[in-house]
Amino acid sequence: MKGQIQLILATIGLTVLIWVYADQQGYKTVRLQVAVTVGTPPGVVAHVTGAAPDAGQTLHVTVYARGPNAAIRELPSRPPALEVTVPITENVATDESRALDIHDPLAAALRERGLQLLGVNPASMSVRFDRLVKVDVQLQADAGAFHQALAGAVQIDPPVVTASVLASQLAGAPAPAENRLVIPIEAELRNQPGETEFDFPVSLKTRTWNGLDVKWQPELVHVKGKLQQLYTDLELKLIPLRAMLPWDWPSDRYEIVWVDDRDRLQKVHLKVPVGKPNVLTNNDVVAFVSIDGSLIPPATPQTTQPATEPSPFTQTVRFVFPPGFEDVRIVSPPSTVKFRIVPRVQAKAAPESG
Repeated sequence: MKGQIQLILATIGLTVLIWVYADQQGYKTVRLQVAVTVGTPPGVVAHVTGAAPDAGQTLHVTVYARGPNAAIRELPSRPPALEVTVPITENVATDESRALDIHDPLAAALRERGLQLLGVNPASMSVRFDRLVKVDVQLQADAGAFHQALAGAVQIDPPVVTASVLASQLAGAPAPAENRLVIPIEAELRNQPGETEFDFPVSLKTRTWNGLDVKWQPELVHVKGKLQQLYTDLELKLIPLRAMLPWDWPSDRYEIVWVDDRDRLQKVHLKVPVGKPNVLTNNDVVAFVSIDGSLIPPATPQTTQPATEPSPFTQTVRFVFPPGFEDVRIVSPPSTVKFRIVPRVQAKAAPESG
């Protein structure tokens, strides 16, 4: 009995070995996706016709190959199965176009993996060659609204950078290229406190030069300088005057009467720091006087004598500015207004008809 069990186990093991060997030696044909790029000399750029917009200058081709199952299993499970580079070693002219045969490079790459190339679609790739031109570009800073607030010149480190641009784009530019790049820094300066030195980085990575897409070296520069606090004069007129009353003000019994009706519209002379992103108008400013309930005159008994007009109160007008303008300076003399608190005239009840 024991001998029969050993014979069965030996038979099973031999069967497994034979199956594994047969699978390893078995051949099959597969369909693969292969990424093909062009290897160019330094300073040469290849534009591949038919390359996907999100794949750079890479052409994805369909390849049919045959080989052992073991070799096929070594390929990546996700496409592309292979990445193949077609080298260009000879000199090429700017704007030269060629049809490159990709059969041989693909066949060599598959042979290295124990596979045989049966076919490729497409069998060639159309390429247009271009050259990179390097241009030294002078950097300048544009402070915008902060130009007058600068204490001296703005320094950029480094002051000169290198722009790499395609020769075909440079030749096709609508106007002669100017070896200068102006960097707007107004937004960055707006975040700087007044009367202080500044030093902040600026990325050139996404900036164009004369309308051309270029690569910058270096891509990051530093802008340095100093701000001084400067102001511009501004006079605002026709600002409506408001009366700030307590919440329990008896508005049904008393009203505010301005002694001079012209006080209803105020004006103010300001010093506004330069570089503000928005323009300040009279509609943005609140002018008010604060009136306390203690100013309400005491009730008086009714008499037959003619009522005397109460004496006016005097208050100084205060101004509130919108967010972003908290640092404005009021340079006009304080504005004072006079007002009276008078009882409202109560309408007499109509007599009942009888």
